[in-house]
Order: sequence, then structure tokens, then C-alpha cells
Amino acid sequence: MPLTPISTHQKDSRRSLPDTFPNERDCGSTMCTSAAAEGLRAPHTHLVWKKGVGILLSPEAKVCWEKAGCDVFTFGARILAVRLLMRDEKGRTAYTWIISAYAPVSSKMDEINEYLQDFQDCIDHCGRRARLVIGADVNAALGIKR
Repeated sequence: MPLTPISTHQKDSRRSLPDTFPNERDCGSTMCTSAAAEGLRAPHTHLVWKKGVGILLSPEAKVCWEKAGCDVFTFGARILAVRLLMRDEKGRTAYTWIISAYAPVSSKMDEINEYLQDFQDCIDHCGRRARLVIGADVNAALGIKR
């Protein structure tokens, strides 16, 4: 189903915008990061993130995100979600959630269970009728261990 940005004249000036790439003026993209992300600048390169997760919004997605209130939701240090306000093919308001997740590489069950619970909390927070776009590094292993 195609979605299109919705137009609105309301803007909440009380909300702050997230960190952006140094060349945002050139490309118009916006980087939303989790609270755990630490920005590190390497010489002669773009911003490099260590720890946490991020979502890079295109200029079109940034408009939809601003219409939805510029909210960034974190669920633990490994899961980040942003809500976009769009319209569906029938012209109805539709929320689309962009979710970024990074599973633990550890084999510690406590860490894995905490991640899975945080992920479930994120899905529950988005609501049953919302559209979800999930990008995740789940550190999966396929095949038979020999």
C-alpha cells in the first residue's frame, strides 16, 4: 500500500530535533540516535557512532516525522523507534513506525531475554493498527553447529 506524507500547519516548537550529520545542509538527512549512542569524530570523516542504534531519515521521511511530533522512542539501549505521520491510499491518517534494533552478541540468557522483552515492549507501544518497518541486526546463526 502506498503511503504519502500528510500536510499540517502545526509544529511543536518545544521539541528538540535530534543530532544531525555535519553535512545535513547538503543532503537534508537527519540522524536519530538512542540515548546510549556516543558520537565520535574520526579525522576527515563523517560522524561515527559507538554503542546504541540510529535511524537515518531522508528529507521526505523527516517531514513525516516532524508532522508526527519529532518523537524518538528508546526501548533499552538496543532498540530505537520513530513515528511517521502519513496518509494511506484512501487518504486516511496512518502511522508508520521505523524501528532499529541491535541484538546482543552475548550468549548470556539474561541479556537476550532483556532484549526480547524490550523488543516486545516496542512492538506493543506501536499499536496493533500501525505499519512497522523493522531493521535489525539479530546476530543470527544458521545451520548445524559441528
